[in-house]
Amino acid sequence: MITFSDIQLLRGGKVLLEHATATIHPATKSAWSVKMAAVNPPVCPAKA
Repeated sequence: MITFSDIQLLRGGKVLLEHATATIHPATKSAWSVKMAAVNPPVCPAKA
């Protein structure tokens, strides 16, 4: 069993969920999508 507690979900600066709890029970099918973004992407120097 996987349990998440005190979840906060924001979208566009608006709070959609706050202090939420979620539980995924064994044998439950679930899908996860994670968007990864570079915090400090490398800077490419301009060609002269």
